[in-house]
Amino acid sequence: MVVPGRDTWADDTRWVTDAAIKRGINALTFDGPGQGMTLRLQGLPFRPDFEKVMKPVLDFATSLPHVDNNRIGVMGMSFGGFQIPQAAAFDKRIKICITDPGNIAWGKVISQRLKKILSLPRSLRPALLEYLLKDYTWKQGCSEENLLNELAKYDNTQIINKISAKTLVLNGAAEVNPTAAKEFYDLLTCPKDYLLFDENSTAQQHTQMGGYAPARPLTSLAASGW
Repeated sequence: MVVPGRDTWADDTRWVTDAAIKRGINALTFDGPGQGMTLRLQGLPFRPDFEKVMKPVLDFATSLPHVDNNRIGVMGMSFGGFQIPQAAAFDKRIKICITDPGNIAWGKVISQRLKKILSLPRSLRPALLEYLLKDYTWKQGCSEENLLNELAKYDNTQIINKISAKTLVLNGAAEVNPTAAKEFYDLLTCPKDYLLFDENSTAQQHTQMGGYAPARPLTSLAASGW
């Protein structure tokens, strides 16, 4: 199962799902709250208790006759990489957890950036930054005044030691925050592995953007190697 990022749709993960299917792995992706069609047609914003989002998805997947319930894996892309550890901590049906990239306190990092924008009077905010704030309040389902409080809920520090699934943490040398994934990896107490895409891989950007072709076999081999 592949969980897309904050600003993408389920369709954007096809480079992962297609590669899985070609290797004989069942694949499923979806728009969760705050994403794609779910946000736009149902008006459902992001929620910090992502385990409650994953439960019905896991219920559906494990009800299918051709799915091996002992080999359920979940991969999260970008913001999805922050969300899936929350689900893995509470739902032990998840046996493999792939975070791309890993992040322990997504809300804290984002808040540090948005706080500077919020400190500016509206009349002095550039249009691009004003749009960014509106996008965050829309997808988080809150007012501008409550935005920082809402983002503070997105912190996996207290639940990381509850993760027992084998966890693969992906990172890129040119990630937006290149140290976050390693910090997340170091805090894990479950069986784990770490894969860094450097410049030689040509997949060193955020979630391997621009380098999907070389990233695909490396990620698949690392995951299937377990």
